[in-house]
Amino acid sequence: MTHFQLVEKFHKSFVVHPVTLCWIWQCNLSDQGYGRLYIDQATPRKLAHRFAYELYKGPIPDSLTLDHLCRVRSCVNPSHLEAVTTKVNVLRGQGPTAQNARQKVCPRGHLYSKENTLVTTKRGRSCRECNNIKKVIQRITAVW
Repeated sequence: MTHFQLVEKFHKSFVVHPVTLCWIWQCNLSDQGYGRLYIDQATPRKLAHRFAYELYKGPIPDSLTLDHLCRVRSCVNPSHLEAVTTKVNVLRGQGPTAQNARQKVCPRGHLYSKENTLVTTKRGRSCRECNNIKKVIQRITAVW
């Protein structure tokens, strides 16, 4: 398949959403919901959003991954894609790591400020004020 034929096939494989302007992939999707572009039997399938980015914006740097700014995995609109580090991509998402990072207060309501936040050995964080209260309670209960 020539490059021209591949680009033509790509452009026939999505529809443009009238509101979001997402280019929604209409062909094969991966189990994770990303579009897959089938080239030929000799070539493995390529992720359609990666193909779109490389076609319109150029190579994806080795150390970066593509983030769907629109949060739609089946979108292949290159203007909705940004090459970022894995950390940035994860923190922009909706998973537990991202949700935890966006929390501004601990479960007891203390502010996660620079002064009140401890970084744990497992790259998490804890509340300094809660830890101090816990130590006081342990000292008191140890005496009893």
